[in-house]
Amino acid sequence: ELDRSVCDLHNVTPRLNGAACRPSALQTQFMHEVDARAANHHTCQELNRLIEDRRTTISHLQDRILSTQYRASKLQETSAVIADAIMALQGRLPTVSLKSGKECALRADQIDRAILEYMDTHPEFTISVKKCGPGVYTIGNKRMRLTTRGELTVVRIGGGYYTLEEYFDGYWKSDWQAHQTIGGSLA
Repeated sequence: ELDRSVCDLHNVTPRLNGAACRPSALQTQFMHEVDARAANHHTCQELNRLIEDRRTTISHLQDRILSTQYRASKLQETSAVIADAIMALQGRLPTVSLKSGKECALRADQIDRAILEYMDTHPEFTISVKKCGPGVYTIGNKRMRLTTRGELTVVRIGGGYYTLEEYFDGYWKSDWQAHQTIGGSLA
C-alpha cells in the first residue's frame, strides 16, 4: 500500500486553476520524506527476511548441536562401559597369568628335579638329557614330552604313559641295549 501511495504522490502534480504549477518547498520536503520512508520500509522488509533466515539457520544449528551432544553423551557412556570392562578384565588377567605361570614353573621344576634325582641315584645312566622347552626334553636321540600327574612325572610313549622311573629302568634300557647290539650310538 505504501508503495502505491508513494507512486501516486509522485505522479500527481499539483494544478492551480487547471495549469501545472511548481511544487512548493513544503511539497518537495514531503516527497523526500515519503521516499525516505518507502526506502526504510523496503530496508525493514529486507532486514526482517534476513532475520528470519538467520533464525532458521540458528534453529538448524541448535538441532545439530543437540544431536551431536546426544551422540557425544552416548559415546561417553559407551566409553565408560568399555573402560570399566577393560579394568575388570585387567584385574582378572594378572592373577590368572601369574597363577598359571607359577603352576608351569612348579611343574617344570618338578620334572627337572625328578630327572636330576634319577641321574643322581643311578650313576650308570649316562644318556644325555636336554631340555628343549617347557615339558619337552630330548633324551638321547628321542624328543619327548614329559608331564606331571599329581606327584608323578610321566612320559608319553606310543599310546600310553610310563612313569619317568619305568621309562628309564625298562623301556630306555631295552632301547639302549638294542642300539649297542646293532652298533649304533646315542648322543
